[in-house]
Amino acid sequence: MDWYVGQKVVCVNGKFPAHFYEWGDHVPVEGETYTIRWMGELPNGLTGVIGLGFLLEEVVNPSFGRNCEVAFHYSRFKPLSGANPESAETIQEAELVEVDS
Repeated sequence: MDWYVGQKVVCVNGKFPAHFYEWGDHVPVEGETYTIRWMGELPNGLTGVIGLGFLLEEVVNPSFGRNCEVAFHYSRFKPLSGANPESAETIQEAELVEVDS
């Protein structure tokens, strides 16, 4: 599946373990629509397994650890049908997210 920055997505899994809140205060809600503002491959905070993660325009969390914001695994989302991929920038390189202090 092709994901891109600016893409509208719907949350299909809004269930988060209690320990998630050690990293972030806000989470996506199942059934709600969001906009991808950043994407990249990052290690899972618990398993260390590398996977695609998103930051969302509508969900902003404070910085944790090395000045990074917690990202949400792509499997929690499905593309919103009718979205226009030509109107957004496709991101292919992983990068860390810098959060202004």
